[in-house]
Amino acid sequence: MADETTREKNQAAAARQKAVREERMHEERSGHFAGLTKRNREYLFKIEKELTVQGYPAEKRTAAIEQMKNELQQRQREGMTAAKLYGPVKQHAQEIIAGPKKEPQPQKFWEAALDNGLIMFMMFCIMYALIEAFGGKKAVGTNGGILTIVIISVISGCGLGYFYQMMTPVNGKRPKIKWVRTILLLVVLMAVWMVAYGFVAQIGGPLNTTMPWFVYVILGVLGWGARYVLKNYFHLNFGRAFGRN
Repeated sequence: MADETTREKNQAAAARQKAVREERMHEERSGHFAGLTKRNREYLFKIEKELTVQGYPAEKRTAAIEQMKNELQQRQREGMTAAKLYGPVKQHAQEIIAGPKKEPQPQKFWEAALDNGLIMFMMFCIMYALIEAFGGKKAVGTNGGILTIVIISVISGCGLGYFYQMMTPVNGKRPKIKWVRTILLLVVLMAVWMVAYGFVAQIGGPLNTTMPWFVYVILGVLGWGARYVLKNYFHLNFGRAFGRN
């Protein structure tokens, strides 16, 4: 019982000492933050404390706080508070630790073609799986072979990749779209796709015959897996397929 009482007293004393140290630090920093409003000084003190708890290096922490102080001295004249400017303390502390956001790099043509091609490959696999499962083999004929799916996916990927490359903003500026040229390009791409599909569909042989529906499902899953691995492990610039940002 005596040991427990002594432990509680020691903990209480340590808590008081910590509170005193924080109060002294707060007073010292308040002097350093002279010229700022009380709310803004309090915000910087909390940010500094949070960065310390997170183990952010002292030199970088000092530089970040100094930059915020200088910015606040200018912005508070406009009625801006630190909370409005930077957001919640914990959130902004994490943003400081993470560093400035990297600007997304433009997607190269071959990455756009591969990205869109894999998406098209998965879509064709799903389509043929549904046709085979619910329409029977006669509905698919000889148009559902792996050769057809691969060649049409490659053509579609290259066409869509080129199209979206034209639409991609350069230096933050979206290019001026000439609708007549855009429509003509879409018509040409569609014509090439239909001609290629009609030609490839006539090719016979074991690589271009109808497969069971579950084979298409397996191929679609493999296509999804390939895209996932290329994006997450080889860090290819995927994620903009079909114009997505």
